[in-house]
Amino acid sequence: MNISEIYGALERGIVGAAPYPIFVYDMGLQEVTKFALGDAFWPSHTTFSYINLKKFNSLTTKEQTILVNAQIENEKAMAAVDADLIATERAKLEKAGMTFTHLSPEEAKQWHDMANESRFDALSSKISPEQMSKIKSLIVRN
Repeated sequence: MNISEIYGALERGIVGAAPYPIFVYDMGLQEVTKFALGDAFWPSHTTFSYINLKKFNSLTTKEQTILVNAQIENEKAMAAVDADLIATERAKLEKAGMTFTHLSPEEAKQWHDMANESRFDALSSKISPEQMSKIKSLIVRN
């Protein structure tokens, strides 16, 4: 569903939930939704740096390393930025009357694992098993 369709879908009862941790207030979703699940299931603070592969390959190894390391440092910083955005968003939503609820620790883990597996299932039809294994090893932490 396009993000622009969420308000109307919630308002009309076409969907019962929408998975967005930030910009919910700006979309006005607090007007049509009074409850939120406070347990993240696809936490993300990923940012992307786009570069043409031909151009990247034309760079020296040192230049490539600088770009890759800069992206890694950016990712580290984005976790805190994302947490601040979510906290600010939640405060605005609570002030507007939205109630946040939480799952038990066991249910939250099951919810998170199920969400991850659904992502991996969708991705596995598009990439090789070797690539899938590498991605999982980089993302999944127990």
